[in-house]
Order: sequence, then C-alpha cells, then structure tokens
Amino acid sequence: MKDLEFEVKEKVLCYEPDKDKEKILYDATIVEIRKKSDSPGFQYMIHFKEWSKSFDRWVDKNLLLKVTPENKKIQRDLFIKIIKENGDRDGFKSVFL
Repeated sequence: MKDLEFEVKEKVLCYEPDKDKEKILYDATIVEIRKKSDSPGFQYMIHFKEWSKSFDRWVDKNLLLKVTPENKKIQRDLFIKIIKENGDRDGFKSVFL
C-alpha cells in the first residue's frame, strides 16, 4: 500500500486508545494495516509490547508516533506526570525512572 507512514512489523509508540484512560504512550508493534472503510486513510492493528494479544487494537495514525529519542522523551515525561499525579499503582516507575 502506497503512501503509508508506518509499515507492518514496525515498532512504534502508541497513545492509549481508550479515551477514558490516562494519556500514555505505550511501546507497540504494527501487525496489520487496512484501508479505512468510512474515510480516506488507513488503520493499524497494534500489538502492545508485553501485553496479551487480547489487547491488540485497530487505531488511526493520529495515535501513533515513530520511535525517536524525542518521542521516547515524550513517553517518559507522560509516565512521570502520571506517577506524580496518581502514584505508581501500575508499576511504571521501575520501567521509566
């Protein structure tokens, strides 16, 4: 498929797709790509690193970032913000600090 910003098997950072949850960036891999049926563009099937496949989700590209030092810093800063606001109830501190 031409004009894709991301490829199958590419490692990416993905914002939490559930709008009711904290804005977090997770490490993920693109496992499949499909054309959107209701508008131009594509959707990406994301597998979250170290999560069960039952959590895989179709997401739009606006939730995805390339893995770069700048984007990894954004990821770390988001986790730090959440830890400061809510404590470390999910064990993020050991991963990012």
